[in-house]
Amino acid sequence: MKSPISGEIPAEIKRGALEFAKMLPTTRVAPGRMEKSASAELKLEWTSRGPYNVGGRTRGLAIDVANPNIYIAGGVSGGIWRSEDGGDTWEKMTKSHQLHSVTTIAQDPREGYTHIWYAGTGEVRGNSAGASGAPYRGDGIYKSIDNGLTWELLASTTTGIPEMFDNYFNYNWRVFVHPETGHVYTASFGSIYKSEDGGMSWKQLLGDGQDRYTDLVLSDSGLMVACLGNEEGIGAVLRSVDGDTWTNITPTGFPSEYVRLVADIAPSNDSIIYVIGNNGDDSFFWKYKYLSGDGSGSDGSWVDRTANLPDDYTTQNGYDIHVRVSPSDTNFVFFGGTNLYYTTDGMESATKRYKFGGYGHEDHHPDQHDVLLYKDKLHKVFSASDGGVHIMDDLTSWDKKWTSLNNGYLTTQFYTVTIDYSGALNNMVMGGTQDNGTWETTSTDLMKPWNDIYGGDGSFCSVIRSGNAYVVSSQRGNVLMKDYSNPFNWSFGSGKYANYSWGYLTPPEVDTDDVLFINPLLVDPIDDKILYYAGGTKLWRNNNIHLNDQNYKQADGGGSYTAIHWEEIDGVTTIGKISSLGASMNPGHRLYFGTSAGYIYRLDNSNTSKNPIDVSNNLRKGYVHSISVDAYNADKVMVCLSNYESPSIFYTENGGATWNDVSGNLEVEPSGNGDGPSVRSVLVFPVKGGYKYFAGTSTGLYSTSTLDGINTIWVQESEEAIGNVVVDMVVGRPSDGYLAIATHGNGIYSAQLDAGDLAVNDPNLPTHFDLTQNYPNPFNPSTTITFTLDVNGTVTLKVFDLMGRKISTLLNNVKKAGTHHIVWNGKDTFGNEMPSGLYLYSLESNGRVDTKKMQLLK
Repeated sequence: MKSPISGEIPAEIKRGALEFAKMLPTTRVAPGRMEKSASAELKLEWTSRGPYNVGGRTRGLAIDVANPNIYIAGGVSGGIWRSEDGGDTWEKMTKSHQLHSVTTIAQDPREGYTHIWYAGTGEVRGNSAGASGAPYRGDGIYKSIDNGLTWELLASTTTGIPEMFDNYFNYNWRVFVHPETGHVYTASFGSIYKSEDGGMSWKQLLGDGQDRYTDLVLSDSGLMVACLGNEEGIGAVLRSVDGDTWTNITPTGFPSEYVRLVADIAPSNDSIIYVIGNNGDDSFFWKYKYLSGDGSGSDGSWVDRTANLPDDYTTQNGYDIHVRVSPSDTNFVFFGGTNLYYTTDGMESATKRYKFGGYGHEDHHPDQHDVLLYKDKLHKVFSASDGGVHIMDDLTSWDKKWTSLNNGYLTTQFYTVTIDYSGALNNMVMGGTQDNGTWETTSTDLMKPWNDIYGGDGSFCSVIRSGNAYVVSSQRGNVLMKDYSNPFNWSFGSGKYANYSWGYLTPPEVDTDDVLFINPLLVDPIDDKILYYAGGTKLWRNNNIHLNDQNYKQADGGGSYTAIHWEEIDGVTTIGKISSLGASMNPGHRLYFGTSAGYIYRLDNSNTSKNPIDVSNNLRKGYVHSISVDAYNADKVMVCLSNYESPSIFYTENGGATWNDVSGNLEVEPSGNGDGPSVRSVLVFPVKGGYKYFAGTSTGLYSTSTLDGINTIWVQESEEAIGNVVVDMVVGRPSDGYLAIATHGNGIYSAQLDAGDLAVNDPNLPTHFDLTQNYPNPFNPSTTITFTLDVNGTVTLKVFDLMGRKISTLLNNVKKAGTHHIVWNGKDTFGNEMPSGLYLYSLESNGRVDTKKMQLLK
């Protein structure tokens, strides 16, 4: 959350962004629909769309010791979830107004106290819910006293300022409850803590926050082992029998440099300890046995078994690493990195270790964060990973398999979302997710599984050719075209998306190491053949991405197809990497692009020109996270900066000549100082009588109908359904009022404007057309368009959607003077039936252009 001004964490923040969010006005949903506010805000009802079958990154996982059918799990930015039926169904327990960060979960195991639970917040390593200049931190320890049904932050651990690192409880690796005393222990940022009063107060036992990494494990007898970072200077591995006195048992020859250590105590013999760690890409594995005394030096025995680690074992520099010992066998050890393994001889040899999860296992997921083991079912394994939660009933079975428990465990972390702007797939949503690829659905049934479209870390994507083709991308700007009309007549795959053709679409001359991890691309909104690509500090354009053998070529000897029409827009090298793109529809072919350094550039005639101009002017510097161009006036543009300590939202009515701060009440102070949310996405959305403006932020979705400079009032949308989860992107289709948002923790939501609120027959719309009205209107399935010519001439008659995209050319030839009648059958150029909505039909002849609106109503 560094300031773009000072380069440091703001010291003057007074209240947490979540607390500040509570002070902002909200819309409240009445039964069925949303109430009208005094300012006549449009009513929207946001609905969760899933994905029902795709979980998100999970670090916290626990099974109720009193009822093995109760699971409690936590998404790192998706909140606490609870299942009472062994993972068949889930319900979110985190309230909408609460921080949704969860990293570790523990239950009080004592008889009579099992209704008490604790959950830590704050993911130190690999968190993806933040934005540039705005990390997503934790804010203490949650506690539940009703068996996980409700949770509240312990006042002793929270400052209410998660956007500011002011407390070691901002980050928590592990929480445990002592099996005899009920004392609570945490492995927090560089420190080990203990509470003897249920979290009312805490004692710092070890460490002083010099190194972010810690770990802690307790045995059933109360023996404890702690791991500390090497910058703490008090030892890597420490042992305690009472939690107060700790002995450094780190052996001679143990790695002096390391990033992260984790440990486990063998439940069946707590004299045995396993430690696994990493130093960059190198990993190590040690086994310890307590002999006598305090266990240090000659009172303990260490064996280095690093040499027997699998060749493909990696922890991604400590991002995914864990070790767990079987409850019944001290040599039966589970350990994870990107993949999941077990050894049956304590890693004494390389011949008795096995990979059974991660890469290469289609029923599981890479990037392991923990496993739970069962005392009564020795070969049953419960797994938490970047793909949510999975279970294996018997790893010794010849047909062993993982079963996904992501059945409505809605913790998916979406970076992006798109819709079909043509409206052909009218309910469709598609988005790119953290480490779970790109997924889509056309169903409004929440429980219907989504479709897997592309792998990796899902990134920006688009729907083109009236839903017949998708542009999808993964991390570091790798782009693919998938055409389901199958122009190459390929045959493979199964199900809905069998037998499609595809081609590589990344500009071949771009070094993808130089682009952003989630890298912007944009299909031109009035010509879906044109694609713009952010290539680091250079912009690239391809003027025909439609898949065929004229636009894509195979390498010599055959193989994959690669797009060939890329050209570099070499008129400028941007200051900062290109971080956002926005394009116009009226007039068409104007492109705005922003950078990580806070610069905005404009490229007029973006389909042909190579000479952008800098239109940053008086815009405050920061990270430009989103650009939205008014669908009806390319001079009107809204942008947002994601940084703290800077105003977040700016608006221009003159193509960037001047920018006005419209952050309004999303900032505590006009300067941007304070604890307002980080703004990730903005949308200018035309409606009847004007506009509705949306802002996706680190504390939910906000909107306003009136821009009034620094006095703009933003209202939180759907505080109960969406709440304070991170909203990374907002998109919409003005032709029928369809909207969708990507949350980074709870999947995708969509909403639909009422027909009476659409931007239709509105005197405020910028229209210059006059043509005889079609009949009937509204119509289904066809309508007749009548026009009269006073002179002979070439006539073109075209149908467009309200976004300006051509749907069909009904006429393009010479007509004599007189009256003519043309029938439109409600289909596009490819013969696809168009959805209900508003359309424009435009007549051009002898230099005259006239346009009317018509409504297809099914």
